[in-house]
Amino acid sequence: QLAYVGCASRYWERTYGPDSKTIVLVTDRMPVCEARNRLAQAAIQQEADWIMWLDDDMEPQPDVVQQLIRHDAPMASANCSKRKLPPEVMTYIWEGKGFHTAIANPWPEVFQADAVGMACVLMKREVLEAVWAKTNGRPFQYADGRYGTEDMYFFECAKDLGYRVTVDTTIKVGHIGTHSFNP
Repeated sequence: QLAYVGCASRYWERTYGPDSKTIVLVTDRMPVCEARNRLAQAAIQQEADWIMWLDDDMEPQPDVVQQLIRHDAPMASANCSKRKLPPEVMTYIWEGKGFHTAIANPWPEVFQADAVGMACVLMKREVLEAVWAKTNGRPFQYADGRYGTEDMYFFECAKDLGYRVTVDTTIKVGHIGTHSFNP
């Protein structure tokens, strides 16, 4: 069973049809930490096997879930970019006391990272439950200003629990801004 979380439910129904074995969880407009925490709680309560996080400003390929699930990794992601020129990836490696942008030229097709932007991430419920327990039900937060986004706190906790993200650079996902950005 797959819990699809995010704001792009039309994408899911268009791609997989209304009869697919999925639970679509969407929040109303609210602060991103609160929204992600509510969606995380709902996915855990529904006992979803997989959770697909997809932000509403992402343009995934129609088969993005199948592409990510084939890795059978605790967490898998496309190599998404920020909405800026030149494109800068939202893929990070832990070095010293913090996350640093992963840089490679050329990118390997598949590699391990410590964090990514939560824009297009497929994860197993075990990861979400472990981070949920570690954070007392607040897996997404700004961590006292250490990070500019809520997802880096989640990935720091996941890293501390031994989880890494499998990043597949062959999966193309645009990030919609003034135009679609893609690494």
